[in-house]
Amino acid sequence: MFYLRCAAGTVSEKRNLTVFFAALLFLTSLTSAAGQSQAAPETADGQTGRDVPAAENRPTQTEQTANQQRQPAVNAAGGSPAQDATQESRRLHGQRQEFSRQAGIHFRYARELHADGYLLRSLSSYSDFIILYPEDPNAYEAHLETGKILRELGRLEEAASWFLKAHRQGHNQEKGDLAYLEAGRTMLESGELDRARSIFSELIRSRPATRVARLAEIELKSMISLNRMDSTLKRDEAPEVENGAQREGIEEKTDSSNIGEGLEE
Repeated sequence: MFYLRCAAGTVSEKRNLTVFFAALLFLTSLTSAAGQSQAAPETADGQTGRDVPAAENRPTQTEQTANQQRQPAVNAAGGSPAQDATQESRRLHGQRQEFSRQAGIHFRYARELHADGYLLRSLSSYSDFIILYPEDPNAYEAHLETGKILRELGRLEEAASWFLKAHRQGHNQEKGDLAYLEAGRTMLESGELDRARSIFSELIRSRPATRVARLAEIELKSMISLNRMDSTLKRDEAPEVENGAQREGIEEKTDSSNIGEGLEE
C-alpha cells in the first residue's frame, strides 16, 4: 500500500521517494562491506584470508632500515670466517707471485748486462738483487756471477770471498761444490797456494767419484806438476850460479896476477 500511494502521489512525493531508496541502498552496501571486512581481514600485502601477525611482533620502520643497511656490510666483509681465510690466502699468493716475477726480471737484467760487457753495472745490479731477494732461487747464481765479474776485474780476493758465499748458498749440493772449486782456482791464481791446495784436497776427499772431485784432482795435479817444474828449474839454476861465481873468481885471480906482473916489470 505504501508503494502504491507513492506511485499515485505528486511529483514531489516521487522525488522524495527516490532519494529515500537511494539512501537505503547506500546504507545496505556499507553494512555488507563492514561484515566482509570482519570475516576476512586484509593483510599488509593486499591479500585476504590469512592471519596477520600481531603489531608488536612486526619490525618497526627503523629496524627494517637498519637491517637493509647491515646486509651490504656483511656481504662486503666476505661472509663466513672460512671465506675470509680463503680470500686472504689468495691475496697472499698473488703477492708472492708478483714478488717472484719482479725478482726474475731483476736477475735477467743483471745477467744481460754481464753478457753485454757492462761489468760494473752488472755487479751493482747483482748486489741489489741479493739485498732485495735473499731467499730467491736465483740467489746462488747471483753470488756466483758476482764472483766471476770480480775475477774478470782482477779483484781476486773479493772474487774468492763471493765464491765461498755461493758455496754456502748451495751447501751439500753439486752447485755449491762447483762454487767451492772456483774459490780454489781463484786462490791459486792469486798465489794463495796452501788455501787452494786445501780446497782441492777437501773436495777430492768429501766428494769421491763425482765430477767435481775429478776436476779438483786435475787442479791438484797441475799444482804438483808446477811445483816440480819450479823445483827442477831451481836445481838447474843453482849449478849455473855456482859455475858463474867460480868463473868470476878465476877471472879476478887472473887479473890480479897480470897486474902483479906489470908492477914487477
